[in-house]
Amino acid sequence: YAVDITASKDGSDNLVLIHDEYGSSQSFTVQVSDTNLGLTDDQAYSGVDVAGTINGEAATGAGQVLTGNAPAEGETTSVEGLVIKYTGTATGAQGKVKITMGVGELMDRKLFDITDQYDGYLAFRLDSLGDKIGGFDTKIEEMEALLDQKTELMINKFVAMELALSKIQQVSNWLTGQVQAANSGWK
Repeated sequence: YAVDITASKDGSDNLVLIHDEYGSSQSFTVQVSDTNLGLTDDQAYSGVDVAGTINGEAATGAGQVLTGNAPAEGETTSVEGLVIKYTGTATGAQGKVKITMGVGELMDRKLFDITDQYDGYLAFRLDSLGDKIGGFDTKIEEMEALLDQKTELMINKFVAMELALSKIQQVSNWLTGQVQAANSGWK
């Protein structure tokens, strides 16, 4: 079976075994039947993941790859999803990485602040206009109800006037009949 391990010797002619892949997920165990090689039986060896920060912000290592973490709730980050691959062989601090945002990224972030469907400026304006329209709809409904009340009041007054005119017409007709009867009795 093929094994991703490279064997070599160091300056003292000791056997050196190195896994060809990187990271803590890569490991191997040495089993020996003779101690002449200077190895211990059932000795387990495992790799190490790259570790560090990017732009001073948290990052997670897996093998040679360091990936910027997502921000904690309520916070922001400039490194989420940014990936850096370390191909060196030395251990310990190897340098600093600083990110400078370009015009395109800064514009994208500003546009996102404007167009975000939940917290963006446009969503806020649409909600605000929706509230105003709702307020106008309520006012229109109130005015229509008031207009309906006034219409009903005017109709009731018109009916009362028609009834009064009808009674006045009846009294006028009766008086006209009385006057005519009185005139004919005097002739």
